[in-house]
Amino acid sequence: MTHDYMHAADVAFLILHLLLQPADECPMSSSASKLHIILCISLLAGIIKTHTFHIGKRDGSSNMAASSYTYIPKLSLKAAHRERIEELMVDVEKQQQRLLAEFRAENYETLSVDERISEAHNLLSTNLPATAALLKQTLTSPALTVKQQMLCYRLLYLVYMSLGPLSEGQEAAKQEYRVVKTVSLSQIGNRSSATGTGNVDPQVSTSSPEINEMRFQAALDLGNAHRFLGNMGDAKIHLDEAMAVAVAMDDTDKITTATIHHGEWILASGHLKDAISQVFQPLLKRNMSDRNRGILLQAFGNAARAAADWGPAKEYMREAIAIAERLNDPIAVADRQGDLGTIFRSEGRTSDALLYQKKQFVFASGRGDQAALCVSCFNIGFTHYSMKPPDYDIALIYHSIHLELAERIGYLAMKSRALNALGKIYTALRDYESAILLLEECLEVHSKIGNHRGLGIAYGNIGTVYRAMGKFDEAIVYHEKYRKNAAERDDVGGVAIMQRELAMDYLFKEDLDMAEQYITDAFFTLERIRAKIGAEDSSRIANFEKNQSEAFNLLQTILIRKGKYREALALSEQGRARALADLIQQNQEELEPGSPRDFNNDSAYLSTISMLEERFTERALSDIFQTASELNTTLVIYSIVTEFTPAGDVEKWLYSWVVARETTEPTNGEIRNVPPSDPTNRGGATVKDGDWKVHFAKGMLSSEKKTQEAILDDKHVNALCRSLAELSVKENIDVKEPDVCASKDQTECTEASTDHIEDSPARDIPHRLYRQEKLAHVYGGLEETKPKQPVTDPRLQRALDKLRVDYDIFIAPIESFLPEWREGMADVPRITFIPQDYMFNLPFCALLGPDNLHLIQKYVISFVPSVRTLKLTNQRLTQLRQTSTTAPPSVLAVGNPTMPHPKIPALPAATEEAKMVKKYFQSHSSLSSLEGEPGTDSMVLTGNDATVDNVRQKMTGHSVLHFATHAEQDNRIVKMIKEGTQDCQPERVPTGDFSMQGFLVLARSHENCSGLLMAEEVKDQRLKAEVAVLSCCQTGKGQVTGDGVLGLYRSFLVAGAASVVVTQWKIYDKATAQFMRHFYQDFIVHRDSARALREAMLSMLADRGEHHLPQHWAAFALIGASRLIQT
Repeated sequence: MTHDYMHAADVAFLILHLLLQPADECPMSSSASKLHIILCISLLAGIIKTHTFHIGKRDGSSNMAASSYTYIPKLSLKAAHRERIEELMVDVEKQQQRLLAEFRAENYETLSVDERISEAHNLLSTNLPATAALLKQTLTSPALTVKQQMLCYRLLYLVYMSLGPLSEGQEAAKQEYRVVKTVSLSQIGNRSSATGTGNVDPQVSTSSPEINEMRFQAALDLGNAHRFLGNMGDAKIHLDEAMAVAVAMDDTDKITTATIHHGEWILASGHLKDAISQVFQPLLKRNMSDRNRGILLQAFGNAARAAADWGPAKEYMREAIAIAERLNDPIAVADRQGDLGTIFRSEGRTSDALLYQKKQFVFASGRGDQAALCVSCFNIGFTHYSMKPPDYDIALIYHSIHLELAERIGYLAMKSRALNALGKIYTALRDYESAILLLEECLEVHSKIGNHRGLGIAYGNIGTVYRAMGKFDEAIVYHEKYRKNAAERDDVGGVAIMQRELAMDYLFKEDLDMAEQYITDAFFTLERIRAKIGAEDSSRIANFEKNQSEAFNLLQTILIRKGKYREALALSEQGRARALADLIQQNQEELEPGSPRDFNNDSAYLSTISMLEERFTERALSDIFQTASELNTTLVIYSIVTEFTPAGDVEKWLYSWVVARETTEPTNGEIRNVPPSDPTNRGGATVKDGDWKVHFAKGMLSSEKKTQEAILDDKHVNALCRSLAELSVKENIDVKEPDVCASKDQTECTEASTDHIEDSPARDIPHRLYRQEKLAHVYGGLEETKPKQPVTDPRLQRALDKLRVDYDIFIAPIESFLPEWREGMADVPRITFIPQDYMFNLPFCALLGPDNLHLIQKYVISFVPSVRTLKLTNQRLTQLRQTSTTAPPSVLAVGNPTMPHPKIPALPAATEEAKMVKKYFQSHSSLSSLEGEPGTDSMVLTGNDATVDNVRQKMTGHSVLHFATHAEQDNRIVKMIKEGTQDCQPERVPTGDFSMQGFLVLARSHENCSGLLMAEEVKDQRLKAEVAVLSCCQTGKGQVTGDGVLGLYRSFLVAGAASVVVTQWKIYDKATAQFMRHFYQDFIVHRDSARALREAMLSMLADRGEHHLPQHWAAFALIGASRLIQT
């Protein structure tokens, strides 16, 4: 298959996969599921058939042939996209025909009218075409009472508002309204009379409650029908009428119902602030029926999402779903699941968004609900557009179908959203003519239906097109229109977006002052949004990735261009690892009540100020200087910044700050500019700040404009790690199959043992568990054939060359600002690196300078994702040492647990490694002289003793944790292990999944235990560990975000560990044993993990035998705070 048809197959396979899930995960009737499976198989067959035989003519029986399309012929589409869209549209129609084919009129001829109406009500949630056919048949009965006629029209209204066209739903609502209008008390239960016309008299207090019930429902239905069709004036007339009837009846529940629908009318008109403040917020405090509360919570959830109040929005929508499930209302469940997915999309949690949006898609398709299908196509398409990077192909296909469906069923509100979304996509694809045409039509539709919000959004998107065309003044006019529109409606998210867009407009106009003003406004507006996002870790991470990262990027760019290096540093720190720091601080406050709160990460504080005022910068820098002083370290802080052209071309720049203690006496506040040394280096500056200096440098990493390859990117770093991993085991071993536990860019894992026993299998779980035998064969004989000295190995030479290039890029521009190092000096300088993006995977310790020395030979090196994380972990280290001043350190060493799956290989070497670690804590002579008695509480857990329950219970009581077992940095094979599957492909980690991933493999505690200690479980522990050593595979790996690496080590920092030793690639078994011996020999004396790592690396380097090369020692890194223990 070609790329485009592969995408089509992916969509169909995905739907089929959902249908094959258990009933509780895919809430559909069995008949609907079967229909869906048939549909998906048919769709797949059609895709394959179309690709193979290049069909050019469609089945003439379909009334959705290409010639009948309204918009598809007008859109600028690739041939493959057009054919795929048309194919999917034909399948929508075929599904309708299949559903209708289930209806057999003769099956209902013997039923009474009431039985037919009851059956139609039952069919409503599973088969809309059949429901419509049955109701139309029932309406031809000569014996209908007024009530039966009214019920039939009401059900037809519900059917056509979903099945389409919506005008048919409106007509059914009008018929319902006309029937009810003629009703008198004497006619209840009798045959209907002429319908007549006119309005219902609201003065109905003397009428029967049954009549009033019917009049209320008829007016409400007709009002909502007008609202969906964009007839907002007529909608309000009838909604007011329903309210009058409810008031006259003195029916509190109906008054509440009418009020909620009035709020939805206000929201649909684009008046967000009024809907929330006047309707939804006051109603939330009232008592009401479950049905009404579910409707209210859904409406309020959607309003809160639009107001960027995503924390409450999720709570409301989840409760609304629970109510619908309790009321056994599958239609409401699916509708609200789609809305919850949209909230997740707004936050940036695109993986969770698609999970819920596809549930709505599947349910809608199953019952023939074209309106909900239209909505779900919009939701799914816009989620793909919102991904990083955007998936424009899939978004274009879904929004094209969305637009065609909206036009076909007359759904104006969704048509306008489709035009807007396609306009954005064509702007990104640089088809500006198509974008302008679509967005101008979008403006016309919103003007017609009176949607104030939609008008604003269209203005904003037209402005973005003009900017891309280089028309900056026009862009500013349109962006300012949307900003004012959003501000009037209290649409905080819209305001923030336009503030950022206006900043870019002025930046491209070279008006840096106005650009700074607007992007600073955006920064603090986004802080107000963050303050309301809720406590979910994944939401905070996703919100930064989707909504805040671009503002931080742009603000740094503008500040640096204006020479505001100190302000840019303070701002840069503000955008790093905030969700992680929030969790660490939250747990510290639980462990140590009264712990000081960091103001710079407090969104509540930041939302109260409106500019990067001096006190913000001064307090932020004071925090940075104090933390560096307490740890006696120089901070090296990197930002990878994206700079755009108006048309969207990208340049990647490296911003580097060195924060070091002043050693000379220049004038305070002096800025010394450093000239650029070549075209890719724009120089930098040094700023004196009291006892400290802030040095800044800037250099280009890559550019789309350049014809040569990028200077450096994530592929370069991952290739370097792969090369070193391949070199770390015997050179003639080549396992070509990828590893199931690997990340998408890295397939190697770490292994370790002691140096005096035979080597064991690697501490990774095979790509397919049946590969155990092959792995045993590959690695089992390592002891017999020692690795050759790979001095002339071209792979090693390439790796060393890359280490030199990386030194030139990351270290050379700031080398003169780093602490002075002299060979033999007693107090070796410390550097704490704060990387960003793929730099987290860079082996800084191994970087090679022009003097042919590795960086670790000059400095004690550690890493943190942010200065605030360093500050918090240092505070934790202080707390731990203050509370255990007299207690000797103890270790919990876990090695080679009984594996929970029969095909996960055992690690016999890990048993001896764990024993070796404990031995150092029990017998090292320096320990007794330093703190009295040896660590008698140290413990080893191996084999059947190393269960999940035992480890959870014991890990909270030791100052050092050492794990020598299998580990994974994500959860792709959790299901396979838990279910005991013998041969299963791993699940893909979805884009936009920001959950805490990873696990350690332990022994089962009982029959129902998985044997996996999940990262989510680790983070909930309350550890007392100064350091956790994860001597497992790739424990430094994981998804890289603005919050750092979302890997296993993150959970240990959250749980209270002051630092974590991690690994980046597969390490030769004997080398790891040797490394760990050197590490603990130094650590047991000085309790300084960073120093111990350096000593271990230097000891390996000094070994001129087989383990001195960087592939054997440079994979290790320390994350967190470390310092000498005070004696």
